Amino acid sequence: MSYISIVKAAFIAFPLVAAIVTVPFVLVEYHKYGSVNKLRTLIIYSFILYMITVYFLVILPLSDIEDVRNLTTPTTQLIPFKFIYDFISNTPLKLNDFSTYIPALKHPSFYTVFFNILMTVPFGMYLNYYYKCDLKKVIKYSFILSLFFELTQLSGLYFIYPRPYRLFDVDDLIMNTLGGICGYFLMNKLNHLLPTRDEIDEKSFNDGLKISGLKRLVLFFLDGLICSVFITFVMMFFNYSFVKYIVIFIYYIVVPLLNNDQTLGSKFLNIKFVASKYK
Repeated sequence: MSYISIVKAAFIAFPLVAAIVTVPFVLVEYHKYGSVNKLRTLIIYSFILYMITVYFLVILPLSDIEDVRNLTTPTTQLIPFKFIYDFISNTPLKLNDFSTYIPALKHPSFYTVFFNILMTVPFGMYLNYYYKCDLKKVIKYSFILSLFFELTQLSGLYFIYPRPYRLFDVDDLIMNTLGGICGYFLMNKLNHLLPTRDEIDEKSFNDGLKISGLKRLVLFFLDGLICSVFITFVMMFFNYSFVKYIVIFIYYIVVPLLNNDQTLGSKFLNIKFVASKYK
């Protein structure tokens, strides 16, 4: 399975993951900012797509369980910087012969290391730009991400396989962490080209002062969901048809009277509707 095929698989899986994430994302955005910012949405969803892609690069292609059971290859490589020895030993590189440079760069001992660095460069960029992490946090989170990937491999995809079907390599931890660091410094050079996180937040708060049609629609469905949950719960104990009307009356009439003219849904979304006064 080629790298291109794995990326295609990530793009195929993305709509499903995006669909699962959309409702919680919209609710959190309205609760925190009062609006859904287009640029923030692009950043978050591109980050999700990126994370799906790198995860697929780690676990794919999947092997046959019987083939994995019969493997006798090592499961761990715990010698730091062993990739340097592998590169020197296995590639045709000769410093005084330029014709060997390209074949050496095409050798797996080089491009696998290069891709391990490249894989987490966007991670460091996202952490720097949107999550406003300093270098120490980028190093920590990049290492944790890499460790998660390596443990995923070491556990045989969470013990689905009888043994690891990929190598746990300490050099991967080093290279992935280095990639996050590179992304952090690269983003320092690009930050001035994009609105800052504070500017995105400020625009979100300003837009949140308006009650848009989408916001009303979200409130309608959120209140309907909460009320339906209450109806289902109450009717488990009082299975009478009129009970649901009592619950609806309490939710939409009594609760707002006791809760500053807000339902539970509007309270969560920080919305308060008031009657217009006409002279």
